[in-house]
Amino acid sequence: MLVALGSRGVASNAVVKVRFSGVYTALRRAKYFVGKNIRRLGIEYSNNASVQMWRERADRFAAQGRLNEALNCRRKAAELAPGNELLRSELVRELVLADGSDEIQHPESWKALGFLLAGPGEGPVDAEQAFRTAISHAPDAFDAFLGLGECLARRQRLPEALTARELWFRRWIEDAASDDVRRRQEAACRRQIPAIVFVAMMKSASEFIRENIIRALDVPEFGLSIGTIPRDKVMPSAVRQLARGGAIARSHMSADNLPALIANGVERLILHVRDPRQVIVSWVHYMQRVSDAEFRWSASVYDPPVPLELRDWGFKERLDWALRNYLPGQLQWLEDWLFAINSGPPISILVSKFEDFALDQRAFFGRISDFLGVSEIAVPPLRGQSAMAMRNFRAGRIDEWRDVLTTSQIGIFEARIEPLAKHFGWKLDPRGSWPGKTFALAVV
Repeated sequence: MLVALGSRGVASNAVVKVRFSGVYTALRRAKYFVGKNIRRLGIEYSNNASVQMWRERADRFAAQGRLNEALNCRRKAAELAPGNELLRSELVRELVLADGSDEIQHPESWKALGFLLAGPGEGPVDAEQAFRTAISHAPDAFDAFLGLGECLARRQRLPEALTARELWFRRWIEDAASDDVRRRQEAACRRQIPAIVFVAMMKSASEFIRENIIRALDVPEFGLSIGTIPRDKVMPSAVRQLARGGAIARSHMSADNLPALIANGVERLILHVRDPRQVIVSWVHYMQRVSDAEFRWSASVYDPPVPLELRDWGFKERLDWALRNYLPGQLQWLEDWLFAINSGPPISILVSKFEDFALDQRAFFGRISDFLGVSEIAVPPLRGQSAMAMRNFRAGRIDEWRDVLTTSQIGIFEARIEPLAKHFGWKLDPRGSWPGKTFALAVV
């Protein structure tokens, strides 16, 4: 009995061992097969995952100021993907930040480095030096002038920024890179579309208005200015190109650019404004909603620069900063344009208002069509709008500021607001209310 039981136990164990051995062998074969195919077919995926891991480590080390460790991580990432130009550019950046290496000779590398360094941050070699080095190696690399101009503008070195941007535009407009823009402009000129200069106050739905004009009239767009706020500078060569007709330029340019517009052939412009009390509320919300990269990029185009820690503050602190630092520039912008209009310049100016746009878009765009002498600018409903047109919309209210600003806050700038409000038809009594309080696009 015992022997029989023992025999059955041994046999059973043998079967288990055989079965386990078979499973083990099968697993080994499967592992070999899977591993072989992963190496053969999946190596690119594996490398991509590893590259991302090393890049993330490099970002963490760089944020901590551990530059040599960040450099080593960039090198490992670049070794895994030697043909990746982005990784090469990142490695170049870490090389310069880590030890000020002067090994970079190729102008494209210096140019890439400049754009990488153009965001906020400091290092032994900054964006300006990188762009200037790229230009010294290749003076015809016109996009390096663009990068240099942006860098200088963000440092509020406006005359130098204007020179760099002017040099860029002159080269770009004659290069094949602008072929499509010039072709579209010529086609629009044949349809007798005039030059459209759209000067807008900030946070006034100018993205939406511009996008719908471009879509309806099929015109290309030019950038006319260096883009600083509240003072800006226009590029004469860009103004002359636009003045040929068949194109649009949207800008937040200041009124001191009006003589340059007139001298270079512009015959009419649209000045679009909004109640500055609502502008400031919208701006505070907007700066919280944009991406970190966009915020950091734009912070230094303002004068004074926007603190990089602004987004970490509460709403009240952000609003207080904007009242002291952002609103005065917007009021000056509006006062200067009002003075320019009242001076009777030799140019046709249509003044449009966000409040009119919000209450009746059909009538608003009808006035623009009549002013430009073009066919009706039809506005599609919300579902037909592009992401660019809608990207800055939040609430669209005309008088939200009444619920946000305190009496004491309003008192800070009330004396400057009063003549502007009387001229443009904005209500002065904080207790009053506009009809059509909610943004009209919601019911189009």
